[in-house]
Amino acid sequence: MLLRSPGMFLVALFLATAALHGQPFGCVVNYAPVSGPAAEAAAEKRHAFSDAEYVATPKPERNASPVYPFEAARAHTQGAVRILALVNEHGAVTKTEVIASDPAGVFDEATVSAMKSWRFQPEKRSGKRIPFVIDYVFVFRLR
Repeated sequence: MLLRSPGMFLVALFLATAALHGQPFGCVVNYAPVSGPAAEAAAEKRHAFSDAEYVATPKPERNASPVYPFEAARAHTQGAVRILALVNEHGAVTKTEVIASDPAGVFDEATVSAMKSWRFQPEKRSGKRIPFVIDYVFVFRLR
């Protein structure tokens, strides 16, 4: 395929690096569970996830980084998303809620999509598996 414009070349490079490495060249997504006072500040949001227990240090078994949105990378946009997720007794994410994002709406879809594919070690109380809520922050940045 002959790429006739610099724009076509950049699109092809973006798609090729995303396919090979999971992220476009120069794009990084870091993530971590939220703990401490920041986690406590989100307590009022947890009621949306029924009576599930909050877990500060979840143990992921499978987690994929969100893919950096092409339009955001092209516009040199960086940002962050904070998300709550309900994990069922089998370790699957069943519900998510974005509780903060900056810039609003830019990285939300990529974050929710990735989080829904995650799997966690089930939490147990008194020998019985229980659903639980996790609180994560994803930071999207360019190198």
